Amino acid sequence: MTRTFTGWHMAAITVSFFAIIIAVNITLAIFAKSSWSGLVVENGYVASQSFNHDLEIARQQQALGWLFRFDVKRNAADIQILDRAGQPVRGLSVRMLLQRPTNDTEDKAFNLQERSPGRYIVDAVFGTGAWSADVTAEGKDKRPLRVVRRIFVN
Repeated sequence: MTRTFTGWHMAAITVSFFAIIIAVNITLAIFAKSSWSGLVVENGYVASQSFNHDLEIARQQQALGWLFRFDVKRNAADIQILDRAGQPVRGLSVRMLLQRPTNDTEDKAFNLQERSPGRYIVDAVFGTGAWSADVTAEGKDKRPLRVVRRIFVN
């Protein structure tokens, strides 16, 4: 007894093929909708208005010659701040915002404490992987110094 390939077989194969494609597309659309939107700023035009001012602040920061050394592990973040001569910079108020580069569901903000001259530390549990560390250090003159670095936690 031989089986023949009929139009019904072809119709079943065609419908199955497109059903799988539609199911995959719906699944990907659901994942895309529930993940990060990609929005960085609410209004790009408004954010662009401070560009020249931000650039001037960055030039002033660079002229200071301060060096930031990051050491972030799973249970603590340690940031060492040194001046141009390699001496520790003391008495700063240091804040750090940790953000995932791909979403905003795990953003964390911390105030770091100076545990030794020029070393600012916070004890916290960080997830492994890539983070963007946005660090703001402010001294007695109230001029904030800002550094943004990509870090990896093992």
